[in-house]
Amino acid sequence: MLGLDWTAIIVAGITFLGVCITALLGQRKIRQQNIMLSQAKAEMDFSRKALDFAEFIQEWDHIEEDIRGILQHTSLDRFLVFRAWNGKYNPQWTSSILQMRLRGQVPINYVHFELDDDYRSRIKEIIIKNSMRFKVDDMPDCALKRVYLAEGVKSAALFHISTEEIKGLDATAVTYCSFASHEADHVSDKEMTRCNIAVGRLKGAALAFKDK
Repeated sequence: MLGLDWTAIIVAGITFLGVCITALLGQRKIRQQNIMLSQAKAEMDFSRKALDFAEFIQEWDHIEEDIRGILQHTSLDRFLVFRAWNGKYNPQWTSSILQMRLRGQVPINYVHFELDDDYRSRIKEIIIKNSMRFKVDDMPDCALKRVYLAEGVKSAALFHISTEEIKGLDATAVTYCSFASHEADHVSDKEMTRCNIAVGRLKGAALAFKDK
């Protein structure tokens, strides 16, 4: 955004006190604009990195093969990778950066999806415990449950992939993934094991990408 035209203000005959007050307000606006610009730049940088990360994952044939095997030979039929960010301890937004679905499903682009308290608590839990699984019917009324119901998902599991601090801002980006089923109302122990193996390889790819 353009700054204030101080010359025009002075020429207009504003008093000295008025000029001082206007200057203080202008400096505050400039600081706010600089913060907004920094946040926007950080989001664009992370969006770019997210796309690079998606491309990087696709280069790893064995990872994609593992995930497709899970989708084809278990009750799980949908795999999404997300990145949540903006907020060091309480992320505010999430966006899907990679989707793999069985044929017949319509991809839905979740971009800048606003997180509620329930979703944030689940992200915190998988950061600590690495994963979690749940039945959609058992979930409280929340944004994530409404998404699942709209898609017809009956059960799901979330897995933490990586957490990265955003340089220059008091914020972090959390990359995680979701396996879901439109048929079964429970993710079995065997399915969780297969997912954990695939996610372990994803974590290795994420670490390699970070060091790249």
